[in-house]
Amino acid sequence: MWAAEHPPRGEVTLVLAPAPEVTEAGPDPDAARQLATELLAAGRSKRDVVREVADRTGLPRNTVYDLVMELSS
Repeated sequence: MWAAEHPPRGEVTLVLAPAPEVTEAGPDPDAARQLATELLAAGRSKRDVVREVADRTGLPRNTVYDLVMELSS
């Protein structure tokens, strides 16, 4: 195997799954707000809500974080 004979130097990137598909209109912030509200009401931690909403909507995590902080204040 080539990699065994030539060990990589530096960083190696491993892709586990493709990026979420984003429609041409882009991610829907209203859908993200609704999903975050539902997950918070179900008792999920803020950290879990940010991760799941970002993964499911395609919005950047920092945008979702701001949204979740706004909803939980």
